Amino acid sequence: MSDSNEEFEDEGQDQAAPNPQRAHTRRVEAENKVLREQNAGLQVSARKLAFVEAGVDTTSKASSYFVKGYDGEMTSEAIRAAAVEANLITSGTDATSQVAEEAAWGRAENAARLGEKVSLAVDWNEKMSQTKNEAEVKALMAQYNAQQAKPI
Repeated sequence: MSDSNEEFEDEGQDQAAPNPQRAHTRRVEAENKVLREQNAGLQVSARKLAFVEAGVDTTSKASSYFVKGYDGEMTSEAIRAAAVEANLITSGTDATSQVAEEAAWGRAENAARLGEKVSLAVDWNEKMSQTKNEAEVKALMAQYNAQQAKPI
């Protein structure tokens, strides 16, 4: 009978004194798993960012296939070259000319805002027919004479 009591006592001691090294190993393994998941997510984000920087529209269906199948160098220049070759985006010269054109339009708008305001041609006959009394006719004639006296 004494053997059976010793067996129960040994089992109780094993459960009471857990191995601290094994517990630490489990914690490290759990942290490692979380870090690997985070690393995988960051790699996916970095890959998507590289394609966006290259000018590839990652939301279109054709581009999504390109993004999944691309296995070249992960620089924006290499991705842009491959995307131009696949006809997903236009070449850089077209983008550059578009930027230059937008800048030119911006300069034209600024010049228009800063420059003299040009009034459209006034239909003096129409205005004359709309006058109702002598005071309005005199005021209209004063406007006409002032406009004609302006240098062109």
